[in-house]
Amino acid sequence: MRDVEMGSDEKQDFISELPNEVLTFILSKLRVDEAVRCNILAKRWLGLWKKAPHIEFNGKHMIRPVTQLLHSRESTITQDPFLYPFMKGGVFRYGFVIFQLMFRHSGNLSSCRFLHFKKSLWIGEVDTWIKFLVNKMNGLKHLSLECLPDYGQDADEIMFENEIYKLCISHKKFHCLSSLDLINYTMDSWCAFEDCHNLKILKLERIHLDDFVLSGILQNCVALENFSLIESTGFTKLIIVNSNLKILRLQVLCVGRLEVIAQNLEVLFLDSITCPVKNLSIYAPSLSNFESHSYSISSIEERTFVMKSYDIIAYFIDLSMQQSCNILPKLLAMSLDLDLNNLEEIMYLSSALGLCTSLQVLDITLPEYDYNDFTLPFLKPTLFWEMRLCKTFTQKLKFVTIRGFKGKEKEVEFAKFLITRATMMKRINIICYDSIEVAENLLSLPRASHNLTINLKCNSN
Repeated sequence: MRDVEMGSDEKQDFISELPNEVLTFILSKLRVDEAVRCNILAKRWLGLWKKAPHIEFNGKHMIRPVTQLLHSRESTITQDPFLYPFMKGGVFRYGFVIFQLMFRHSGNLSSCRFLHFKKSLWIGEVDTWIKFLVNKMNGLKHLSLECLPDYGQDADEIMFENEIYKLCISHKKFHCLSSLDLINYTMDSWCAFEDCHNLKILKLERIHLDDFVLSGILQNCVALENFSLIESTGFTKLIIVNSNLKILRLQVLCVGRLEVIAQNLEVLFLDSITCPVKNLSIYAPSLSNFESHSYSISSIEERTFVMKSYDIIAYFIDLSMQQSCNILPKLLAMSLDLDLNNLEEIMYLSSALGLCTSLQVLDITLPEYDYNDFTLPFLKPTLFWEMRLCKTFTQKLKFVTIRGFKGKEKEVEFAKFLITRATMMKRINIICYDSIEVAENLLSLPRASHNLTINLKCNSN
């Protein structure tokens, strides 16, 4: 706490004057071991951590001074008739400290996060923690569970461990939650998700589960609005049918079939997805923000198996032609990995931009490695963009970013076209891969929009 001088001798402690609600909010931003240690700061702080709306238990930081600050003996807790059923399974030092802290919390706990070691799965601690929270904390809405790697262990190994380390949560224990994060687990059952009619946000990261479990989870989470599936394995297909879904994030997945039917989906983020394009199906007529990248895979060899951005664009174009209608009428922002020097890819881009009649934000990332340049037979690049892009596109576009700009002919001509034809443009960011000299020539071009600002950056991510 900092004292501020209020005259020659008078000092005022502003923090001590804050209401308890503000202090408990501050404590909720700390790990629980840090929050408990705040007891020693002043009498005003004594016991305030018990009212914090959020608690984070981190196995790497739950050390002996925490138990000393609790001023409690094991017998006091284990003799309690409410706690004993949760303790009799054999909870050891770390788990016991967690029970002490949860039992002593007396406020409205709405959010809780556990970062634990795999031992807590083996002896059943995780399930008993959840049982205790559900029974004692009626207002619990947000829960995050993460299995930490043991010292010297790779985090990716956890989800492939022996079955004794599987995440086993009792029947319907997630039904009261509105938000749930699960990180680094193997799962062989979806029973904890049964009747999850309140769950709106679900994040599954580095989870190993089969088609049956994944399907059961998605079918029970009928109110889901935000779903993330990241670096997870064990399933062969991903079928998402949900009319309430608004945000979908899929990252580093390998499936034989990907199907999304989401009437109200607004944001779709695809990163490093391996799937045959012929087995791709997306129905999202309300889509306003679309991103397709391969950021999460660094190896060029591994990227060859990843579904490319232009593959997905080609799918949207073919679907529009089959249905004889624009399937992306509401798309406002689009971010893609794309090579502006490759004829096939820029042909797909130009066709897609013709569909995106409402597009206002465009972000293109060029590859670090070079393709062989294709020539445009009998057609100059500038004339190509003039013929391929509709006027509606140039009248709506406001913000453009081109990353990895190398100053090659087709890249330069695309930037020139936007600067000299897009009448509503407000800003174009050109992030150069190496030299900025070629891009500097764009600054002298006549601008179709009087409000246009051109920002040049070099060697910037």
